[in-house]
Amino acid sequence: MKKTVLAALGICLIFAFTQTADAHVGRDIQIFELSTEDLPDLKDGSIQDWEDVLGDNFLTMDDFETLDDGGHGGAPKDPADMDYKVYLAWNSREQRIYVGVDRTDNIYLNNVNPDEALDGWQWDSIEVYLDGDHSGGQYNLFSADDVGGADQVQILQARQAQQWLIVPESTGDHPAGCFCQDKKWAEDSPWTDAGGMSEGSDPVHTVFEVALTAWDDLDSEGPETSTRSTLEAGKIIGFSLTINDFDEAPAQYHATHTFTYVGDGYYQGGSLADAELVPCTGGDCGSTPTAVESNTWGRIKASFKD
Repeated sequence: MKKTVLAALGICLIFAFTQTADAHVGRDIQIFELSTEDLPDLKDGSIQDWEDVLGDNFLTMDDFETLDDGGHGGAPKDPADMDYKVYLAWNSREQRIYVGVDRTDNIYLNNVNPDEALDGWQWDSIEVYLDGDHSGGQYNLFSADDVGGADQVQILQARQAQQWLIVPESTGDHPAGCFCQDKKWAEDSPWTDAGGMSEGSDPVHTVFEVALTAWDDLDSEGPETSTRSTLEAGKIIGFSLTINDFDEAPAQYHATHTFTYVGDGYYQGGSLADAELVPCTGGDCGSTPTAVESNTWGRIKASFKD
């Protein structure tokens, strides 16, 4: 990665509360475009390559809210308990959102099932929420009685926005899990990739790194019948990130930090924050998406087997 990108960004993170009629809830966030040559290595267990390119353009605990709704622990912010910094990026050529989290935790709980990343919901983890077309609306927790049966629940789940769960250590073939029921193909490469590590004790140092595709219409049949969200400079997407902390036991929240005061972002797209896709210059910044142009569906499907 090249430090020259810092000058190309030429912009600082700006945060403000928003309450416009068509906006999401919470803070305005900026997600910085990186050229392909400056993208981080998601498998190196280090946040250094993010720092080299984005410098001081990261989020800290001060930019998050603590959920205290009776189910998320509500422990006050305390760097001695848990501390972190978060980097956000996007790439126009790959059409993916990148998230890097460097975290310390005085008590680290993680015994995730290696065959199921979604098991990580009850362990120290992060969750990422994407509403690529900023449409809002419900995308999770549908009731069969309300939508016309269990089949409709399957169809609607994660269709217009997606919730992802990532743990530091890779878990089986799918290090990032999507709460998308029968649309699990979206967890595969080239749509999703993730990595991370944990080390030390009291505090435990963890690194989470993930690249995700946002979908305007996610279908169970696969990419041929689905519609990716278009990522382009200046676009506003719905986005949120949740940092979960478990100290006493799995599934017993000690604290939950997120961008908004409301706790229903995991199923209501309108409760996510507004995130602006900020452009970069140089390299292949602003390039035309090439996931389909340079790869036939046959080659993409073959990569799933690697």
